[in-house]
Amino acid sequence: ILDTGLEYNWGIRVNSNDFQGGKIAVNHLLELGHKRIAFIGSQRGAEFSERRYNGYLEGLKDANLNIQDSDILFVDTKNLESLIEKLFSLHRNSCSLYNTILIR
Repeated sequence: ILDTGLEYNWGIRVNSNDFQGGKIAVNHLLELGHKRIAFIGSQRGAEFSERRYNGYLEGLKDANLNIQDSDILFVDTKNLESLIEKLFSLHRNSCSLYNTILIR
């Protein structure tokens, strides 16, 4: 799921459906057997991040999985690397990071 969330009035741009992308990512990870999926998004209020988050939530709800507050993290991108390290230390059994979604 790639998108800067910026709108340009020039040039060619490939855009994404952030909501559907969040939902597809969750469904893909569930198909791989993951049962607990965390979300890491840029600061709250960023439209593209909110859409991805809502897709993530819908994917979990569709799968009848509990949504845990500890698995949701919105960050300022300046501190992203240290916060991802912190999240991995809290979820030691996590196996990888896929863009803004942590899987376990």
